[in-house]
Formats: sequence, C-alpha cells, structure tokens
Amino acid sequence: MTYEQEAIEFWQARIKEQEYPSDYGGQDFWEDDGWVLSVSYAPTQTKQEEFAFNMFVEDLEHEDEDNVDVVRFTHWACGWVKQINVRPIVDDKLTKAGEMVYEYHNDNGYDYLERVYESEEYWEWEREQYREFVSYTLEYDLKNVDADAFTDEDKEALIDYLIETGQAEVDGHGGVYQLCFKTEDDWYEALDELMGERAYKLEEAQ
Repeated sequence: MTYEQEAIEFWQARIKEQEYPSDYGGQDFWEDDGWVLSVSYAPTQTKQEEFAFNMFVEDLEHEDEDNVDVVRFTHWACGWVKQINVRPIVDDKLTKAGEMVYEYHNDNGYDYLERVYESEEYWEWEREQYREFVSYTLEYDLKNVDADAFTDEDKEALIDYLIETGQAEVDGHGGVYQLCFKTEDDWYEALDELMGERAYKLEEAQ
C-alpha cells in the first residue's frame, strides 16, 4: 500500500465515523460533503499550543487554501473551540491539506510545538509576562519599594536576572512562578545589587 493510499483510507474512515456533540452545530452543517473536522484548539490549552495551532493553520492556508477552513463553535466545557475543517480527498486523490493534516496527526503535532520555540513572537509574549510580573511585584507586593524609582531599563535588567539565575519562570498559561524568592528580603537583596547606590525604598519605611 502506498503512502497516499494509507492516507486516503485514514481519511475515509474519519469521514465515515465523524460525530458531533449536539452543541457544535445544526445537522445541516454536517452533511457528508467530503469535509471533516481535524486539529482543534481551545482556550484551556497552553500558549505554546495556541502558537502551534496558528502556525499550522497559516501553513495549510498557504499550501492549499481551497481545501481548508477554520471553524469556531461554542462549547459547554471551555467556552469555545476552533477546529480545522479539511477536505482531504478530491476526485479520489489526496489533497495537499489532507496530506499535511495526516502528517500532523501521525506526529501528534510535535514538530509544530518545537517550531514555536523558533518564533520571536512567542518569546516576546513570554517576556511580556515577566514585565507584568515584575511591575506588579514592585507596585503591590513589596511594601518598602518606590516602584517609580525603577526605569524600564531597570525592570528589563531585573527580568534578565530572574531568567539567568532561574529565580522565576513562565508557565504555559502566562503565570510566573517564583522558584527561589520566598521572602521580601530575597527581593531586597537582588534589588540592592541592581540599583547600587540609587535609592528605591520608601523613606517613611526606612
């Protein structure tokens, strides 16, 4: 059996067996027209998975836009879900979109998950999570700190320190976890080194 025959059999089975929860849409939408839902993304997944999904959609639309469509449905558990609707077989031949989604399925999407780390956009998103974390910590968590004393450059330097020393990391949903800084004194020690002789503590708290 050739690769194309294997892929076509895979898709024929998917088209035949596909079923849809009642909250996904009316029956008229799901006529047997050769289209089938495949890869999905929901807001409960990680940012890495969101980037991977969007990258895959972009590649699909670039290679075979006539045979791919992204549809969005409401969902009782997660609010909504996006799914790639693909037409994998046309005139008894495997389409490019069908081939790409078939390969994605066989790989479990790992190739695209790895490619996310090559994206500047992903690292800028992660950096922005650190910026929000540092700004919030200086403004609200540390009681003896004048947040206005820190320039944008100071905050970026503090972010670099957190990353380089492994003091904090961003999780897949945008939260920043402190790994080593357990007390305010830990923060003040780092801030003393960062700020040098520049004053950053509130005068009334000194």
